[in-house]
Amino acid sequence: MRILFLGDVHVGSSHAVFPEHYVNPETGVEITANKIQRKLLRRWYKLAEKHAPKDSPPDLLVLTGDLIDGPQRKQNYHTLLLQNIMDQIDVFLKLFSETYHAKQIIVVRGTDYHATVEGVHAEEFIARKLPNVKRISRWSEERASQIDARIYFKKERIKMHVKHQVGASKVPHYRFTPLARDVWKLFMEDVNFHISKGYNLIVRGHTHIYNIAGESNTFRAFITPAWQLPTDYAKSRGYYKADIGVVEVIIEKGDLTINEDLVTHEFSPHWVEWK
Repeated sequence: MRILFLGDVHVGSSHAVFPEHYVNPETGVEITANKIQRKLLRRWYKLAEKHAPKDSPPDLLVLTGDLIDGPQRKQNYHTLLLQNIMDQIDVFLKLFSETYHAKQIIVVRGTDYHATVEGVHAEEFIARKLPNVKRISRWSEERASQIDARIYFKKERIKMHVKHQVGASKVPHYRFTPLARDVWKLFMEDVNFHISKGYNLIVRGHTHIYNIAGESNTFRAFITPAWQLPTDYAKSRGYYKADIGVVEVIIEKGDLTINEDLVTHEFSPHWVEWK
């Protein structure tokens, strides 16, 4: 079984992947991507063709949240290429549907700050428009997106938990701590509810930094990379790096193989030689 994880796309941000040309449906004005966005777009196409082609799609593709950038009130909208939330949704749907293919899709919700506008959840709207979305909510058969996804692959004997939010640290040797804390919380959940299976695969998003942790024959946990470079707000808080790419997980006979595909080296901090 092959699973692909993709998240933190932040469509609408001037720092995130964006189509080369987009015509605003209300005004007819053409919006063009900047040179960094065009570079991100080329990598988006390359990884889509490699990991999720139409003729050989993954068995499952998990979208791990923050698919659009939302209104960005903290930055007074000035980092947005698209201010209209419906336009951001429209661009994501076109960008994703034309490039990434999967037999089934699970949509995990990101932060409300990016995805919720006046009671409307953009990622639920996106999930209802995408094909092959697996509806797994216990509350409603119509609900297409999840706060978290708890999946037991019975045939492969693998238990998976996917959620967007996780803590972050600017201190390099503490970056694994929030991930380890989540692993421990899930372990305690198993104890409290008398579940003995244990989680083998734990996936998070949110931080834009790819981290992986685990113990042999017990579990693997990782934070997915992103498709947005650090904004001015992120830099002001001390975050100057973002990992760009996708993560592929292969499950075979109970074993997990994790293959990250990152293009971070192409988007390192910009240095100017003084002459």
